[in-house]
Amino acid sequence: MKPTLKDKIFDYTRLAFWVGLIATVYVMAALVNLSAKNTAVREKADKVEEEIVVLENDVEALKAQIAYYQSDAYKERFAREKLGLQTSGEQVVVVGRGDAERGADKNDDVQASTLPQKSHLEEWGDFLFGEQ
Repeated sequence: MKPTLKDKIFDYTRLAFWVGLIATVYVMAALVNLSAKNTAVREKADKVEEEIVVLENDVEALKAQIAYYQSDAYKERFAREKLGLQTSGEQVVVVGRGDAERGADKNDDVQASTLPQKSHLEEWGDFLFGEQ
């Protein structure tokens, strides 16, 4: 039996439907994949922009720190701290264990006082409850 014209048209219509459906599913899958990649790239770009802002803030802070370290006020303060110098009308106070003894060796003008050698627990007890 020979297929009629109506059967051939029906077969082509069915074939066109399935080809169109497959093409539509393929295009939709490609669009979803592209959208996912776009979202990932956008998130990565946002992270990079945040890092740029943080690094720019760090650069500004470091520039300010460099400017401070190059200032005369810092150089004077640093020299006074490290060399034990003082300005007129200023008195140098040595704080801490053993620092007074080391300072006395370097400068005869500084009078070293000996600190009691107590444990931290004893010092806290003296501080909280008074000397016993």
